Amino acid sequence: MNYTIKLTKRAEKFIDEAGAKVKKQIDDSFIDMLKFYDGTLDHVPDIRLVYGKYEGKILRLRTGKFRILFKIEKNKFVIIVIDIDSRKDVYKKR
Repeated sequence: MNYTIKLTKRAEKFIDEAGAKVKKQIDDSFIDMLKFYDGTLDHVPDIRLVYGKYEGKILRLRTGKFRILFKIEKNKFVIIVIDIDSRKDVYKKR
């Protein structure tokens, strides 16, 4: 199954400003997430529903001290990355 990953401006900005180590960590997390949804990953990544202001609409992927907030449009196979930030800041209202 083919997925398209789209980034919001906020997520793009975080990735642009991140160091090489963090970029690799995020890229590896995206690869694991895509393999998981294709059914080719041998373990389950730490993906959970988000509660609070995003309840029921948004999922989060934990990657080290960072969190990737995303949603999936299943009818189009599009993963929309809403935000990427440290775990202490990603859930704050902006």
